[in-house]
Amino acid sequence: MNAAAIQHDTTMQARDDLDSLLDDIPIPTHSGASQLKLVGPASIAVRTESRAYEFPCDGWEHLAEVDDHILLDRLRELTGPLTSPTTSVRYMQHRVEISQLGLALNRRGKIAPRFRPLPKPAHTCAAGGPDELLGRDRQVIDCHWLHERGHRYVIDTELDFRELFTGESFDFKGAAEFARAKWTSERKLQALGIDDALAAELAALQTDSIREKWKRIDRSKATWRSALNNATRRQRNVRSHIEDWIDVRVAMELIGLDAPAHELASLVARMRGTKPIDVRGMKRKIDTIKKHLGLSI
Repeated sequence: MNAAAIQHDTTMQARDDLDSLLDDIPIPTHSGASQLKLVGPASIAVRTESRAYEFPCDGWEHLAEVDDHILLDRLRELTGPLTSPTTSVRYMQHRVEISQLGLALNRRGKIAPRFRPLPKPAHTCAAGGPDELLGRDRQVIDCHWLHERGHRYVIDTELDFRELFTGESFDFKGAAEFARAKWTSERKLQALGIDDALAAELAALQTDSIREKWKRIDRSKATWRSALNNATRRQRNVRSHIEDWIDVRVAMELIGLDAPAHELASLVARMRGTKPIDVRGMKRKIDTIKKHLGLSI
């Protein structure tokens, strides 16, 4: 058997193992699930206004033993096309499993929520509807990621959530209440007491400034790639590094052109799910990017 066949068999076995694990998970019934009628994007009936929001947080721990890329593949299967008009409907159908996969990826600590295939809620969400539920779930995943990353903080500006990040066990109920709070993302991030580098890893809790940075990144990527291709057109041996440089440039845009090399290395690693490169290597990449893109050194 050749190497490709062995790799294929190994991957298929791992996926079978994941399916077995998921089949064994006790699926909790969401309090509003029986009142959800999924009949298409134009007619979604959900009556959960009078019921407290709950995040499905049971039966996920053993999934943290599964390889990240297998978990991500499964997540992509469940979420489907992220730009589809039926994304939130599909999310409701697979909400429990998607949440379990998100928590398992948080525990593994390699790929940050912002860089996973997670659907986004609509800009305007009906009270108690799928998009509101999706938006809250994403916030809980963000909070759990921070806790798994070791974030411990006394929220002295918001007494109702003062101890949300003080315990060694994550308070899912408290996080659900935090997600329900009708505050701006700016207020929530300020309450959490995290810096820009950590905030850049979050999927839902983003300031207007970070959202604008992502829009600028989306508009600029093609230009960066073209400039790097042109700058290295006679250096074919280094052109394989261009996508790496793009990732570093994205990180620089998010947390600053002059951000410390170790912070950039950490963010790039959590974009890819890899180990951070050493500071010296990151400094070389930064210098190369600044040179080829005409940034000040």
